[in-house]
Amino acid sequence: MTEQPVVATAAMPAPSEESPWRVALIHAGAMIAWILQFAISYVLVDFLCGSSYRPLLYVISGLAILLAAGATVVTWQRWERLDERDLDEVRFRAQVGLLINALFLLVTVLTSVAVVVLSPCTH
Repeated sequence: MTEQPVVATAAMPAPSEESPWRVALIHAGAMIAWILQFAISYVLVDFLCGSSYRPLLYVISGLAILLAAGATVVTWQRWERLDERDLDEVRFRAQVGLLINALFLLVTVLTSVAVVVLSPCTH
């Protein structure tokens, strides 16, 4: 039996052919979104609470959720594309990336709920 090579499309190259940096960014996308949400909100909270721009905290949280959800969907699609011909290492990385993104999507949603439920402007 001959093995058929993994078919790559123009939009999505085969997982084993991708740049390690691109793979790392895809698998850490939700974590990066959460870090950006947390850092930007932390830096801007004093300024935003003292002005009429407080809803910007909700916008930042919403964008972070969208970024984290997008990263999770991309890793889910990458994981579904794999088959038994792919290397165990590639499948393992895809599964770990999916789990990391799903976890940080949950963390991002919970952080956003805290921003909405608990007023960040009370001292």
